[in-house]
Amino acid sequence: MKGLTVTDLAITSRVHGDGIVVLTAVGEIDLANCAGVDTAVSQAINRGRPLVLDLSGVTFLDSSGLRTVLTSQAAAARANSPFFLVPSPIVRRVLELAGINESELPTHSDVAHALDECGSSSGR
Repeated sequence: MKGLTVTDLAITSRVHGDGIVVLTAVGEIDLANCAGVDTAVSQAINRGRPLVLDLSGVTFLDSSGLRTVLTSQAAAARANSPFFLVPSPIVRRVLELAGINESELPTHSDVAHALDECGSSSGR
């Protein structure tokens, strides 16, 4: 497991199963550290491989962090990598306040459910 610690944020990545990348962020995502998440997402995306962005441990998300979540989804789409988001209650609330609904950005209750969905979406 590789790790990167940025101000009030720890980011880890691991490859699960058949190349599914699970990127986990714990702490606060804001203007001071969202570039670290952007970098980690860029490094994690493998063409055609699913990406699970686990934000279940995120305790704060500002508008810069919201932009990071949305650009992560867009970057995964450009790389043809299925994208799966696991938000914390705080992240889920920010998405709701921003008017981003489940059809625009599907979310999963936990990493296990996201991994199950990865498996079913790839025909495994």
